[in-house]
Amino acid sequence: MGTRIGWLWVTTVLTTACWISPSVVEAAGQSTIEADVIGALNPDGLMVRVSGSRRWALGDEQPGPLSPYVQGGLMLAATPAYAKAALQLEWLPHPALQLIAESTLYRYFGGETGALLSFPSGDAPFGDREVDARRGEAESAWGVRLLLKPVLRVPLGPVLLRNVTRFAWLSFSGSGPYYLEWEYDTLFKDGDWYLADMIQALVTVWHGGKAAELLVGPFYEIARAGAAGIVQQRAGLIAAWTVADKYGPLRRPGFGLEAGFHLRDPNRQGEPYILLGIETYFDL
Repeated sequence: MGTRIGWLWVTTVLTTACWISPSVVEAAGQSTIEADVIGALNPDGLMVRVSGSRRWALGDEQPGPLSPYVQGGLMLAATPAYAKAALQLEWLPHPALQLIAESTLYRYFGGETGALLSFPSGDAPFGDREVDARRGEAESAWGVRLLLKPVLRVPLGPVLLRNVTRFAWLSFSGSGPYYLEWEYDTLFKDGDWYLADMIQALVTVWHGGKAAELLVGPFYEIARAGAAGIVQQRAGLIAAWTVADKYGPLRRPGFGLEAGFHLRDPNRQGEPYILLGIETYFDL
């Protein structure tokens, strides 16, 4: 079976409590290292990610987690099929609005890994069976993604509503004309675009000591790949557990789960999927 990891976070971001709300920074000028491990089933995959960032408070002498800030950073990640490096910029002008921009360079390993595979048309089948049948045909290639992600968060009593929109532009160096992009699990042309929107309704169902908490709620996502016109829809449940605000040298270690069904998909319609994440931060 092809080793693919579907996008949910990593650029929406991750399925942890720090993915659901802006991470806590206790002082202006704080530098932070973040480490994540993400696993997925249907499509299958594994990703290890490390990032470093620095945050600057805007205006508040004693900033809190939802005080205005600007943050910049660098992210490195690797899977069995590709690696990537990204420059990231984040701005929180208001507690209800978070703006994230990212420029990412991909290196696809080719060969037996399955990335990067080319396809003749936007309606060509690209499920696990088709990818496995073409084992060894993948090209070593480069890719570029520019991403803009606005996040809206509106508390309504005990419910936190979040809407995450992702608009991406993608470019590839392989043969084409269409490419299987592994994070979004869909087909793109060189110089193509992608638009996705996810809405979540989250409730804190448990509070523990040391700022531990568990959030649970449903979500719905719809996405479209530009040139191929492929539309994907998913729905399910999210659970995010923050173990503690601090646990030894770790800050806000957490676990996340996202489980649901592919409501509309050219290869996986009606099938279940699951994403698991582990995340923590280290202050410098």
